[in-house]
Amino acid sequence: MKFFIAIALLLLSNTLLFGQIKLNSKVISEDSSPLFGASVVIMNTADSTIIRGTITDEKGEFIFNDIKKTDFLIYVSYIGYKTKMIASALWLKSMKPIVLIESDNKLKEVTVTKARNVVRIEENKIVFNTQGLSETRAASNAFDLLDYVPGLLVQNDQVSVVGSSRVTLVINNNITNMSMDQILNFLRSAQASDVKNIEYYFVAPKRFNVHGALINVELKHGIEKGKYSGNLSGNYLRGRKDSYNGNLNFSLSNGKFDLQGIVNTDHKEDLDKLDISTFLTEDNTSLFQNSDINHDKNKQIYSLNPRFNISENSYIDLQYSFIPSKNKVNTYSEVSLNTELDTVKTTSKNTNSGESDYHNIALNYKVSNANFGITYSNYQDPTNQRIYTLNNQAEFDLDYTTYSNQDITDFNAFANNTTRIIEGKSSLEYGISYKKIDNKSSYEKELEQSRFRLSEDRSNAYLSLNHQFSSKLSSVFSLEFEYDKLNFTDEKKQEKFDVVNDYFVFPTIDLTYMASKNHIIKSSFTSFSDYPGFWNLTPNSWSLTPYSTVNGNPYLKPQRNYNSKLIYIFKGKYILALTADLSRNWICQVPFNGDDGYSINYQTINIDKSDRISLAMVLPFSVCKPIRSKLTSVLGRNKQTDNSHDNYSINKTNVNYYLSLNNSITLNKSKQIFADLNAYYASGRPQGFYDLEESFKVDASLRMKLFSNASLLVSCKDIFNSKTPDAKTQSIGQQNDFKFDFDTRRISLGLVYNFGEKLKMRKETSDIKPSDRFQRN
Repeated sequence: MKFFIAIALLLLSNTLLFGQIKLNSKVISEDSSPLFGASVVIMNTADSTIIRGTITDEKGEFIFNDIKKTDFLIYVSYIGYKTKMIASALWLKSMKPIVLIESDNKLKEVTVTKARNVVRIEENKIVFNTQGLSETRAASNAFDLLDYVPGLLVQNDQVSVVGSSRVTLVINNNITNMSMDQILNFLRSAQASDVKNIEYYFVAPKRFNVHGALINVELKHGIEKGKYSGNLSGNYLRGRKDSYNGNLNFSLSNGKFDLQGIVNTDHKEDLDKLDISTFLTEDNTSLFQNSDINHDKNKQIYSLNPRFNISENSYIDLQYSFIPSKNKVNTYSEVSLNTELDTVKTTSKNTNSGESDYHNIALNYKVSNANFGITYSNYQDPTNQRIYTLNNQAEFDLDYTTYSNQDITDFNAFANNTTRIIEGKSSLEYGISYKKIDNKSSYEKELEQSRFRLSEDRSNAYLSLNHQFSSKLSSVFSLEFEYDKLNFTDEKKQEKFDVVNDYFVFPTIDLTYMASKNHIIKSSFTSFSDYPGFWNLTPNSWSLTPYSTVNGNPYLKPQRNYNSKLIYIFKGKYILALTADLSRNWICQVPFNGDDGYSINYQTINIDKSDRISLAMVLPFSVCKPIRSKLTSVLGRNKQTDNSHDNYSINKTNVNYYLSLNNSITLNKSKQIFADLNAYYASGRPQGFYDLEESFKVDASLRMKLFSNASLLVSCKDIFNSKTPDAKTQSIGQQNDFKFDFDTRRISLGLVYNFGEKLKMRKETSDIKPSDRFQRN
């Protein structure tokens, strides 16, 4: 009996001590060497406070006594190695030694720290920590933060990297089938506070299977955001028409399983104006087209992203996105045709309406340094168009109706791996991918019917050698092999031909020389292809007005690009870039004369050559303490030539420049009131047959904290409604003037409410010294 009482008392004592345990383990490198002086911190998941902290001894060992057996997080960091965060639910199963992975190139890694902003330069990428940005800027979402990153340009809602003519944007290093517009809309639905890092490559690594520059937005995931967290936001926008959007973003995690989701709805109305003047110099004929265009757009984003954490270095990530949209465009046009004999006036209206659906599924399995994944997407876009003209009784009569539809499926499978050849010096990346795209298109106009099909098979394999010659000089040498077959089928006429059936070899050389931590020189050469969009390849015709149409072109060829760069980076934030971009078979939309001699037919064609040399400079500075600024300037020389058309030729040379200034102003730090004032100016430049005139844009925004979990946002985008440049064309015997008055000014009022747990990431106990505290870069 006494024996059972003793056992019961022992069990009771353990219960009263809340299941206290002793943690002892060691921290080692990948080659099992102990890491002396590594920082180990235990944080309470519930309230994000630090429980204990210590450093490892000469054997790499650490020990914690009397730790409460509950949910907690273990943070382990060591200079030159990637910081590791482990949920207790995973680690307590084995309590194996904690293995830290060496940074991609720890000898080349440079960290520049000022205040809370951190810039790291690793191999051929720049990593910009945005934790401080989201707290001291008036940015409301992840897209807004891109404007503040040195080396990135945001113009007309498009993102680019200085010195790069082409850029791809990905989220959390994951390859998807989403278009650039869809990814940007996704970022607009993610809160700025959820962005952990923004990193960009001047030359994209081959494992992404994309070309040119690459921007990766790393969002916080799983336990980093707490056991549960989220936010609600809403915006009312006023232009010429009313618009609004709402967003719910949530995250759940228990360490082993994470779930993130986004629900977004967006309603936007625009009222645009377009005036086109056409002059025929030979017979003094002129044509004036004045159009009022009313856009009514409704779009939703539904996204779920579950992740299964198998172990410390492996996980299965699944993402599903559904984007339905309804678009309606009403165009009212007044056209006046003036000849020497008579004047003819026509009034018409054009109604386009359609409901498109986009589904995207991406599955990624990561284990150690290997990635395996598949992505599948389907896009359906049925569109109805009705053309009316005004009759003598002042009523519109229906002239004709068109119906078009695209059904696009896109499947992509990939596998890649990284193998170390010489520890700390060389590594080899290799991978393969396969893409299958199928587009079924139909078009009906009165008695005319057509069905087209575009089918593409693209195979890709690459080898990439990363080698460090010395502590100052490193390199990336890559070879990419690609085979692409794209065929076009006119199912009505039973005609079929190959648009592309060829293989290509794309070499890449990327060198980094670090003279010191403040002086870095990068040089690179890369080549790649751009492929025309399916809409441009489909030989359909859409009427804009009785005298304006848009035509497809199934004979478009892929665009070949050759890019070289020389980049100097000072202190991790000042950038000077000299680049040369050479494009062959450049893809560009141009206006052609119609058969009647004065109407306009828009069509996408290949232009022989488009060459650009540019010098770019990024200069962050601060005039006074409350104001932080970033000046970006680009000076370029464009040369475009084409002699492949019988009636048209192009031989244009133009010097142009671009200036942007971003200002972040701290109005009241204690009350968290911040303002932004951003502007850019772009001089005139050629674009195929067009000569674009100058344009500029000014944005202003204000963010203030209402209470602990809510913020108010006020902004005015494109204050002067000036970001869309006018254009002119000059061809044999004809001149066109395009005057755009697009509804781009938006005054908005928004509210953001955050809920749930957040990792506070600050020390609230005195158990450890500040030097031992975990800090997340």
